[in-house]
Amino acid sequence: PEGSVPSLANMTCAQAVTALQSVHLNANCTSGAYNNTVPATIIISWSIGNTPNPTKAPYGSTIQIVPSLGHQPATVPNIPNTYTYAQAAAALEAVGLTATQVNQPNATVAAGNVVSTAPASGQQAPYGSPVTVTVSSGPPQVQVPNVSGQSVAQATSSLQSQGLQVSGVTGNPTGTVTSTQPPAGTTVNQGSSVQLSTH
Repeated sequence: PEGSVPSLANMTCAQAVTALQSVHLNANCTSGAYNNTVPATIIISWSIGNTPNPTKAPYGSTIQIVPSLGHQPATVPNIPNTYTYAQAAAALEAVGLTATQVNQPNATVAAGNVVSTAPASGQQAPYGSPVTVTVSSGPPQVQVPNVSGQSVAQATSSLQSQGLQVSGVTGNPTGTVTSTQPPAGTTVNQGSSVQLSTH
């Protein structure tokens, strides 16, 4: 004897199992498939043998059910270091991802440009998920330390420990440092040069 198979549209697998049991049919829920229109867990299709969406089936037969895994993942697009955050966000939105900005100092990438993304370019991310876009806030900043009273060698060491260079010495190269240019306490980019003055 055959029974009629109810429509399983808009059901989850669990709901379909219950609906089919009530008409003496079995359900086999597969691991599912991505579907860009059917929400996750909702059934995409059901079949018996090679018959899709059957309306009748012999009692006791098994209906194969394919639930949706949701929208297929998106691939993070290539986002070069020349992109601004707005360009990166537009590129991510074009493939169905969202962008979240994080600022971080960077000595090599210009301020306002993208340093990296997480997940990285070429990696898969769940559709609609956020991608962290790290944007350069420019080179790291440091304050020029006060090296007055130190020898040129000590002052040079102090400045280098802060990531600064010594561009030269005005005055006696073996004398005591009296001042720096830029002056102590000035905020400068890491890697900047400082001129020492001695007496």
